[in-house]
Amino acid sequence: MATGQVLFQRFYYSKSFIKHNMEVVAMSCVNLAAKIEEAPRRNRDVINVFHHLRQLRTNRVPSPLTLDQGYINTKNELIKSERRILKELGFCVHVKHPHKIIVVYLQVLECHKNQPLVQTAWAARLLSHRLLLPTPARCHMTPTSARDWLPETAGCPMRWLEGTAAGEAAAPPGSVALY
Repeated sequence: MATGQVLFQRFYYSKSFIKHNMEVVAMSCVNLAAKIEEAPRRNRDVINVFHHLRQLRTNRVPSPLTLDQGYINTKNELIKSERRILKELGFCVHVKHPHKIIVVYLQVLECHKNQPLVQTAWAARLLSHRLLLPTPARCHMTPTSARDWLPETAGCPMRWLEGTAAGEAAAPPGSVALY
């Protein structure tokens, strides 16, 4: 899912929401992400999931998707959109997940099960990369201040790691030195 989200963002950095149907592009990104992560799904499965989510969002009783001309058109749009995404990205679909460093920090601090901290860390990391996504918490900081601020915010126990070379001081208060 995170890979599809990154592909979606990279596509819309240079393309318009007005010219390209957001739902079809989202379906294509999820489908392409499944292929990248070596867990391919059928186009029909992706379309069915989005159909089900659309019904839930509009408060309708979920019903199966009928295999009519509308389904065939959606499937063709999904395939064309996937090609358009690949072309726009220059077939460079290697994805670096922006949250990976936060996961590492939280595991080192033994705070990866602290849900408020995880959500705040995720929001801080997204904002530090200027990704325009709905975030669970609002915070304005740089990546280094996020690293320094997050553990103290959620009451996470701090571990001070000493410097490795002789004469190096311990990490200053409010930060963690990782070697």
